[in-house]
Amino acid sequence: MRSTHTIEMGPGVVVKRYRSVEHGQPEREWRAPGLLDRYAPGLAPAPVSADLDGAPPSVVMSWVAGSAVDEAVEGALADALFWLLRTRAETQAERMLALL
Repeated sequence: MRSTHTIEMGPGVVVKRYRSVEHGQPEREWRAPGLLDRYAPGLAPAPVSADLDGAPPSVVMSWVAGSAVDEAVEGALADALFWLLRTRAETQAERMLALL
């Protein structure tokens, strides 16, 4: 399976260049960090810039220091993950109900 994007690490930023746009990946990737930055600052990379009409489209976001989670998820991280998954499930359910 081929990835949908490439990643370049720059000084303080990450640049994602998209190979595919058929499912709106660049637009979603641009909107998501903006919403997270607005409602949960510091939880995810902050949006820096985007060239959604470029060839290829690209999104630039801040680089967030951290490490892979390779042990039990507990405490605040578990709470945040639960909130994220519940919110995503509720959103998907709302979309499906709207189609009825």
